[in-house]
Amino acid sequence: MHNILSSKEFTTQNVITFYFRRVRRIVPTYISVLILTVFASIYFFVPSEYPTILRELSSAASFTSNIFNLPAQGYFAIKNAFPLFLHTWSLSVELQFYLIVPGIYYLYHHLQEVNKIAGIGFVMAIGLVSLGYQVYNREDVNLAHMGLFSRVWQFLIGFLVNALQPKQAEGLYQKLPLHEEESLPVSTFNYKFVIKYILVIALLAQLYYPISSIAYFNRFLCTLTSALFIMIKEKTFLESSVVVYVGDVSYSIYLLHWPGIIIAKYVADWEVDGPGIPEGTILIQGVFVTSILVEKAFKDLSACITNWPRLLFVLFVLYIALGSSALFMESLEPQMSLDLLSSQLQFNETNNTTAPQFPLAELAKIPMAKPFLPEMAERNRNLIEKTITMYEHRNNLTLTNDEAIAMVADSEIHRDEGQRQCRAELIMKLGNTSFSNQFIACQVEGTGDKEILIIGNSLALDLFVGMRTRWRHLYKRLSIYADLCVIPIYTPDGATKPEGDFLSFVEKWDRPIDTLIVRHSYYQFSQIHPDCKNVPMNDDYVAKHLLKQAQEFYNQASRLAKLVVMGFAEYESGFKPQKLAKALVEGKISSLNFNFTRSQQHAAKVNDVIAAVNCTNCMKVDFMADFCSHVTDTCYAVTEHRIPMFVDNVHLTVFGDFVIADLLLDAVKKHRQLFK
Repeated sequence: MHNILSSKEFTTQNVITFYFRRVRRIVPTYISVLILTVFASIYFFVPSEYPTILRELSSAASFTSNIFNLPAQGYFAIKNAFPLFLHTWSLSVELQFYLIVPGIYYLYHHLQEVNKIAGIGFVMAIGLVSLGYQVYNREDVNLAHMGLFSRVWQFLIGFLVNALQPKQAEGLYQKLPLHEEESLPVSTFNYKFVIKYILVIALLAQLYYPISSIAYFNRFLCTLTSALFIMIKEKTFLESSVVVYVGDVSYSIYLLHWPGIIIAKYVADWEVDGPGIPEGTILIQGVFVTSILVEKAFKDLSACITNWPRLLFVLFVLYIALGSSALFMESLEPQMSLDLLSSQLQFNETNNTTAPQFPLAELAKIPMAKPFLPEMAERNRNLIEKTITMYEHRNNLTLTNDEAIAMVADSEIHRDEGQRQCRAELIMKLGNTSFSNQFIACQVEGTGDKEILIIGNSLALDLFVGMRTRWRHLYKRLSIYADLCVIPIYTPDGATKPEGDFLSFVEKWDRPIDTLIVRHSYYQFSQIHPDCKNVPMNDDYVAKHLLKQAQEFYNQASRLAKLVVMGFAEYESGFKPQKLAKALVEGKISSLNFNFTRSQQHAAKVNDVIAAVNCTNCMKVDFMADFCSHVTDTCYAVTEHRIPMFVDNVHLTVFGDFVIADLLLDAVKKHRQLFK
């Protein structure tokens, strides 16, 4: 930006010219790719996906993806598995920065005339405030990652790199020797060349192996390394004609690569680990060739756009075309009835296991990070009642496509809103305590006589939802105390207690505990998960440390309850709701299921450790057992009757919650300890 704005006298006309060139370079190509993406989506995606695509398109077309198209769980933990326009957030930030950079340069320029250090200091001050803003908002992943002011400091580092470059005076030339014997001396060691290559290696190392677990520190280090590379004027392989050519078409590559990846991911039957080398190679080649064609076409078009009237006319035509394509897609949206089971069964509305204990209006006033929405209470209650009816008639029930889609959508909403309602009720009942302030906390009363407590992470919530209904005749009080991603048995390096320190909480429980259930995920042991900031762990953790830590945890837990339940490793289904809609339309439900043997092999190391834990009053349960068949060697994400078991990779629908609740009930009956 500094190079462009400082190349001419800073006047209003030159600022207008700056905007003209930026808009001409960026917007026509961008809008055209959006149009192509819409038509490609109509061809490849099923109609049930169109509302989501159109919603994301509106923010992409207005360059506000970083404001209005924010993933609910943060950029790295998106709920929509196929976000066609997620990548447009960075271009939105760039366009928004263009709106303010002339003002920054204006103040910088005038301060430079007074004192050169003052101008540089002014830009650095803005950059430091921006970096501080990003650090301050680090817990708000969307704001820290995609907010304009969280990214200003990176633009300004580039600004400073150019501002601090020594200026080359015009008209100077190199004196050439008159005779061969007067040849110029040749340096035997080019330190700039070596430094630039060291910086390239350092940058690649930082990208592949982050120095720390602090995202903003790694980001600052990578940006600074890149800035130093640019400042040193010495040619490397990155200035070769091939790399420069790739750089020339990089804008089109940026626009096309993400829709290409998402469409290919949606169409192909990729496993959890993604495409193989052949598919990846074809995808890269296709994107690169298409980018060359797009770049060539718009380079020719730009040559014809020589003034604002022509540019505005082109933009007008393109936006009309984009709007028309969006309207065409909207006209193809299906009119689905998502009234689950309305046509098949009369469901029983007498079960009141989810009836609110307090007025909904009062619950909505409870201060929480995300308040409870009263309008969701009826929807949650209906889902439970209808799922109860489904479960009771599961042997002779087949869902329609719309009902299957509705079950997944409603179950996903229930996971958030149902536990939020229950936690609000807990706060109303207990006030602000260490229990009620936990992220996942709930307590309900039943008609039995058992005190049951569930601890763990989000998988514990699945079990709680199922047990709340299916175990109501057994428990006097059923409680859950859990947190996202936390693994209760895991003690991080340097820590003295396991994550969450759950057992200290259990020790203070106000009643004797009949059954303590520890339900959590294990898959973080083998991979980095974007939701979980406290991983990854050491590669050898399972082999060297898991048994010792699990044994210590369950030694202590076994003294706190009559019966302790521990779960074996969960299986990763690879299930995505969007894939469900596609498979239902195409009649390929079996494509959603996953291999039993491969899942067992993947979980074997963890399961061997859990099996080796010695605990006299502990019971070990395979919660995946009822989803898988040895006969077909298949685990079912969706049954042949179109009943979905999963809502995502590891979490379950309410129907799936009932399955694991009954599985545990059968296991406990066999164990016979609960009924002594």
